[in-house]
Amino acid sequence: MSQAQKTGVIRFGVFEVEPGSGILRKQGVRIRLQEQPFQVLLTLVERPGEIVTREELKQKIWAGVEFGDCDHSLNIAVNKIREALRDSAETPRYIETLPRRGYRFIGPLEMPLRSEPAPLSPGAQAAVGQPRQWQWLWPLAAIAPMLALALVWWLREPRGARELRAIPLASYPGYQSSPALSPDAKRLAFVWNGDTQDSFQIYVVEIGEGTPVRITNHAGSPSSLAWSPDDRYIAFLRKVEGERADLVLVPPFGGPERKLAEISIGELSLCCLSWTPDTRWLAFSAHNSPGEPDSIWAFSMETGERRRLTFPRVSADAMGDWNASFSPDGRMLAFGREEKSFVSYPWVLSLSSDLRPEGEPRRLGDRSYARLGGIAWVPGGREIVFGAGAALAKLLWRLDVSGRSDPLRLPCATEDASQPVIVGHRLVYLWYRREVNLWRLDTHTGERKLLIHSGSAREHRIPQYSPDGRRIAFQSTRSGNIEIWRCDADGSNCLQLTSFRGPQLGRPRWSPDGQSITFDCRANGEPGAYVVAADGGRPRLLASDATVPSWSRDGRWIYFASSRSGSLQIWKTPAAGGTAVQVTRNGGRNPIESADGKYLYYNRSPFRYERFPPSVVDSLLRMPVGGGEEVEVIPHVYCCFNVTARGVYFMPDPYTIRLLDPGSGTVTTVATLGQNVLGAFCVSPDDRFVVWGQEDRRSSELMLVDDFQ
Repeated sequence: MSQAQKTGVIRFGVFEVEPGSGILRKQGVRIRLQEQPFQVLLTLVERPGEIVTREELKQKIWAGVEFGDCDHSLNIAVNKIREALRDSAETPRYIETLPRRGYRFIGPLEMPLRSEPAPLSPGAQAAVGQPRQWQWLWPLAAIAPMLALALVWWLREPRGARELRAIPLASYPGYQSSPALSPDAKRLAFVWNGDTQDSFQIYVVEIGEGTPVRITNHAGSPSSLAWSPDDRYIAFLRKVEGERADLVLVPPFGGPERKLAEISIGELSLCCLSWTPDTRWLAFSAHNSPGEPDSIWAFSMETGERRRLTFPRVSADAMGDWNASFSPDGRMLAFGREEKSFVSYPWVLSLSSDLRPEGEPRRLGDRSYARLGGIAWVPGGREIVFGAGAALAKLLWRLDVSGRSDPLRLPCATEDASQPVIVGHRLVYLWYRREVNLWRLDTHTGERKLLIHSGSAREHRIPQYSPDGRRIAFQSTRSGNIEIWRCDADGSNCLQLTSFRGPQLGRPRWSPDGQSITFDCRANGEPGAYVVAADGGRPRLLASDATVPSWSRDGRWIYFASSRSGSLQIWKTPAAGGTAVQVTRNGGRNPIESADGKYLYYNRSPFRYERFPPSVVDSLLRMPVGGGEEVEVIPHVYCCFNVTARGVYFMPDPYTIRLLDPGSGTVTTVATLGQNVLGAFCVSPDDRFVVWGQEDRRSSELMLVDDFQ
């Protein structure tokens, strides 16, 4: 590429690179990209289709710089480029990786043009300067019919039918969340941990210009922002401790805060504030007493009255109601109701003019979701947009509140989208990305190895060794949804085993012969235990209302947890199919047999919702496989546990792995990881290796879709 070309703009897809100014834009909006990643990108687009070796890039960009490991810096730079371009190492659209060689730009490139005007023909030269009064009208007359047809088509086409695109709105270092738009949709309030990532506070920024202004300064972290329709306040929740939170107001330009009330919140209550259009009431999610599911309440700004609007059923595994959102006219309330473990539906409730329920709430359709993540009304009050899907792969959906049509995925929104906010014709949502990789520790040498690296905002977690130690099953979102995958013990030859495309999946467990894998999934809205062949195939439903299944050591039974008897207990069913038998009577989950098949180990949580992944306060218990007295083995464990012939591996905290010898009661420290384990860890059958999922990068952006209706 010539120097003259470098002064122009290089385009590919929706992106533009300005070599002279060092700017990357997407659909005209500048994307933050540091100098070194930009130089790497520029080098690649200057040589489209060619392999640019790692050595070339290091010599060109880091030559003469005395710091650290250039290989590591180059890896970081390429990852930042992929983040900016929304690209993937597994299925690249722009940057292709050539293992151990380098990189290649493979996208469709539009080079800048600097061509000279073509010389005029002799006849044309003679005509130059000769006045022809109406000559300029002939080209316009020729294209006038086409222009007229295009204008008619543009005016008649529904605005919502045009292709809409999401562009970055708030893309700052650190983590942003809880977006709220001002009534005129010109300002954005959001929670951000700042340039130094040391404290979450509320910031306000003019959309399209200006620098975010911090309007709070408090040790507690805010969430659930809601801008009042009269533009006087921003309401939010600030968690105090345990299940208590303060409901607070702050002026949008900063100033003294006003505490409205203290409320008791559940696990999911910190994302559900909504104002009535007249600013007289503010809805939130809370419960009156421990053990009670959350309901939607309204707080009167005039009298301080707390009015209950919804009444979910009370059960051992029901979370209740949250994600409250008033319709534009204030006569309907949309909310999410989680009826069973990770089984949620959107609901609507009709309201009177004085904010009292009119009749019973109505569920919108039969399609369930693993979890809802925010609800917003589309202008006109006939549709809602909500975030829903598996915990690691949420999407934005659009649904008619009449219930006469199926929900439609919003194509303009990215994956992993939640917390939608709509004001006027602007849609804002949170795009949350997290990179979780699988790591392996050699307990003999202490060596740590990156076993599976996503190279993008994907997650690999909850690993489980096969009985012969040659393969590992795990969860992955590399396909865009949570699925069960399998790889060799060294991380190679990854194979996708399931294709459920959306619902929440549980941890995989191998059969004793290594031929099958069991796991739980909510494919039909209800939790169920499934079995799939280790080489792939159609999963088979083994038991309904079943979670966290695992095989007995002889392969004859599959244990699972279920609340079919009214409380969460451990059951077992014949692996070949048959009638299930209840095993525990005092509660339990996560069953695993001892290596000799004599004992059953399991967790019990004092929390009112035992269906969540194990928490730091879970206890570990043991009972004879044939029945008998249960014994508490470890009072407090974190995350999960593993059982081998040597004993029970467990975590007392998110960073330490210890081994219990059941015979002597001796506990020894196996490893101190120094990083938070996400999901679960596993130990190889020979006790040589520990594999776990580790969060290596986390980021978020607030995205904007304009002209939305």
